[in-house]
Amino acid sequence: MTQQQGQPSSTALVATRDLRPGESLTINDVRSTPVPEHLVPTDSVAPDDLVGRHVTGLVHAGEIIARHRLLDSRLPSALIGRPDARLVPVRPADDTLATFVRAGDLVDLLSEDDRVLARGAVVAVSPDSDRRASTDTGTVLVAMGEDDAHIVAAAGLREPITFVLH
Repeated sequence: MTQQQGQPSSTALVATRDLRPGESLTINDVRSTPVPEHLVPTDSVAPDDLVGRHVTGLVHAGEIIARHRLLDSRLPSALIGRPDARLVPVRPADDTLATFVRAGDLVDLLSEDDRVLARGAVVAVSPDSDRRASTDTGTVLVAMGEDDAHIVAAAGLREPITFVLH
């Protein structure tokens, strides 16, 4: 530990450039930098653990990156607080809808015949709203309980799904 302006310091991983939601990380996307100890996330990760992982939301250059900003098998449970949580890729009936949702948003999912498929699902990853820089399909990853996840996934195979934002 080093001293910097009288405050204890530790290190954290920060983004070296702006990262878009869903982007796969390389070792060049992060650097270790000294930060005050109270800013080091409790769920910090090692640089080698980041390579190939995907960020769940927009990360700005210089922002600290921790495990909760990465897609992994623990993310759905962390988002909704249930051990049976699952992530479901949902392509909204209207492609422009994907530009309005952000990671962390609560949504209800409805079928085209007005059936409620899931309530209070949490957006885990949404495409970048800057369509000039994105060729993404508009698919949104949404976290929900296992039963709802199966219903939503099956419905998405045969009909459009729309989001109701909370």
